[in-house]
Order: sequence, then structure tokens, then C-alpha cells
Amino acid sequence: MNNNFRSLSKDKIEFVKRFTEDTELAKCLLSNDPAFKDYSLTEKDKENLLWNNIYPCQYTLDVNEEAKSCITMKFKYKKVSSSNIWKAGYITFFLFCHKTLLETKYGVLRYDYMLEKVNELILNTKNTSWIGKMEFDNMEEIVMDNKGNYIGVMVVYRNTELL
Repeated sequence: MNNNFRSLSKDKIEFVKRFTEDTELAKCLLSNDPAFKDYSLTEKDKENLLWNNIYPCQYTLDVNEEAKSCITMKFKYKKVSSSNIWKAGYITFFLFCHKTLLETKYGVLRYDYMLEKVNELILNTKNTSWIGKMEFDNMEEIVMDNKGNYIGVMVVYRNTELL
């Protein structure tokens, strides 16, 4: 496999790793309680986030699945100058939850809380060599399924190094 493609996959896994390491975000994703910050989180819980609540690809839940909160993502790659290297030019995150989980005890919608935590992780990254310097590009509210059960936001970040 081309090393360039392998590094693209590593970027996705790095997002999952950083998201699962954020205790407050993990609690929000795992607990269906409006007071999710009180959730007693275990390391096993964090390990189970991948492919249950966090998907390193674009994914839509089956409307018959249990009510839960999720983060999915989509990457748009761009070639770096005249080299044969690609970097994520745009990263889109889909942050959503079942409509019965929208309300929280903290004065914000659940997906807005998720957005706050994801934004912190993207903009406060210490290692810009990982994905480059990202900045907020745009955001819109979304309905993820045709029955209106999963509601959230789609937020796009762009790599300022590739402008």
C-alpha cells in the first residue's frame, strides 16, 4: 500500500483516539441521561466508542437502532503543491443524536455540547503536523434520517496550509 494512503487512514484513527480520550465528550456520547456529566465512565466504555458512537467515516444509523449519540466524519483530500502528497483539505464532522436525547441539564442541546468539545479538540491541537492548521469553515443543522429521529449539526473545518 502506498505510504500516502496509509497516512490518510492514520489521520482518521487519530481523530477517533483524540475523541475517545476526551472524558467529557465520551460521557456525552455514552450516557442517554440529560445529566450525562455524572456518568461513571470506564476505560472499557471508551474502548467501545469506536464503531458504536464514533465512526471514522460517513455513516448514517438505521432508524431501528437504539437511541444514541454519534460522531461521523468525512474527509476531502487535496494534493500538497507539486508533490505527490495529499492532506486533508476539508474535514466534515456530523454530530448528532436521537431526538429523545436532545435535552440536557446544562442549558445546551446535546449535539451543541458535542460540537463545543470537538471544536476544542480541533482548534487546540498541539501537533499541527498531524493534520495541519485547521479552522472553522461552516456549519449547518441537519436531520440524519428520513424519519427525523436523528438530529444534529454538520461542521466543516478547512486546512489553512492548503489555501
